[in-house]
Amino acid sequence: MVIARFFCWEIGLKIPYGKQTIEPCDPRGTTYGATKADLSVLCHDTRFDSLRLVLIAANRAVAHIEPSDVDHHVTDSVLVAAIDLVEELVRSHIYAPNNVSLDDAMRLPNNRI
Repeated sequence: MVIARFFCWEIGLKIPYGKQTIEPCDPRGTTYGATKADLSVLCHDTRFDSLRLVLIAANRAVAHIEPSDVDHHVTDSVLVAAIDLVEELVRSHIYAPNNVSLDDAMRLPNNRI
C-alpha cells in the first residue's frame, strides 16, 4: 500500500491528510521524466475506488497513526485491483515517457522477487 502511495505521488496523485478523495498534486517524478496522471480520465477507471481506499490506508500507515487505523479493512480484491491500476500508471507515466519497458526492467537479474 505504501508503494502505491509512493508511485501515485511520483505521477501527481495524492489524498491529503484528513481527506477521502484523490486530488492532483505536483508530481515528484518530473525530475526524471515522469508525466502527470490525468485525474479526470483516471476517475472513470473501474479500479479507481480501490486505489482511493488503498491510498487512504497507506496514509494511515505512515503518518498520524491511530490505533483504530491499524486494521484498515482493505480486502485482497481491493488491493489487487489497486496494484493492477498502479502498475498500468507506472508503465504509462514513468516508463513509457522515458522510452523504457517495465517488462524489460523486471527481467533484469536484480529485479527478481
